[in-house]
Amino acid sequence: MGTAAFERDAVVEIDGQKYRMLRKVSNTCWQLEHSKTARISEVEQEQLLKMYADRKLRFVNGIGGIVRRRAHIEISRATWGRFSSCHRRRRESLPYPP
Repeated sequence: MGTAAFERDAVVEIDGQKYRMLRKVSNTCWQLEHSKTARISEVEQEQLLKMYADRKLRFVNGIGGIVRRRAHIEISRATWGRFSSCHRRRRESLPYPP
């Protein structure tokens, strides 16, 4: 069983486009490189977490396929509470992972 995390060189798919996580430029910001155009974007980690929670961001394995398992992402209860309350307004609350 594999795990995925926000880390250097991780490959993610956002809205059908593949990106490589280049580096964390601050405590809250990542640089992502588009796999085809090599264009670099800076994205806040909270935005990445929100995209993951909304299933817009998926981790890609090294063979080029999508990882279909649940990714292991460590998140504090306080941060989870903010995302959970955001989802509560749109749909059911997300339980804090065990």
